[in-house]
Amino acid sequence: MKVLVAYALRKEMVNINWPGVEVIPIVTGEGKACAALELMRALLKERPDHVINIGTAGTFHLSVGDIVVPKHFFDRDLSTTHLPGVEYNFQPDETNFAGFTSIINGCVCNRSFTISTGDNFVTSGSKDQADVVDMESFAMLQACRRENVPFCAIKYVTDVIGSNSVTHWQNQLQDARQALERYFQNYCIKR
Repeated sequence: MKVLVAYALRKEMVNINWPGVEVIPIVTGEGKACAALELMRALLKERPDHVINIGTAGTFHLSVGDIVVPKHFFDRDLSTTHLPGVEYNFQPDETNFAGFTSIINGCVCNRSFTISTGDNFVTSGSKDQADVVDMESFAMLQACRRENVPFCAIKYVTDVIGSNSVTHWQNQLQDARQALERYFQNYCIKR
């Protein structure tokens, strides 16, 4: 089995060792356009069996240190336009998440979480319908859908939006990498 692991930034990369699985890491760059372009290039070159987007996210109501496996994705930039035929809301096939579970307050949580993707680093604003926010996952999901490759995202919560998000995000990167490595060692089914 070949798994493509997509990160927005090199600073978010973690060591994943799955016996018998070829893990191919890529760094896409931040934002939807970079994420979609670089992931599509990798999809066409590598032809993986599965794509996992690993990274960081902000939240309005969860806790720093939570690890969220979102099962509902929406594009917050497109959601405000309401143009006919423009898809901005998507829930992938449930089988994409087999073996991956969210860890909330240190406990396994099977709740269905939502992620909002947009081309801005959210530092304030009203609470939208998302549990976590990022800048890449919806675009990566769209690229995978076009190539019919199963996709999931695994996000470490680095900051509570409105509480000095940029500084908290930078300060939490090391903790995020360590926690995500432990997550893959302890909670994920070895594929």
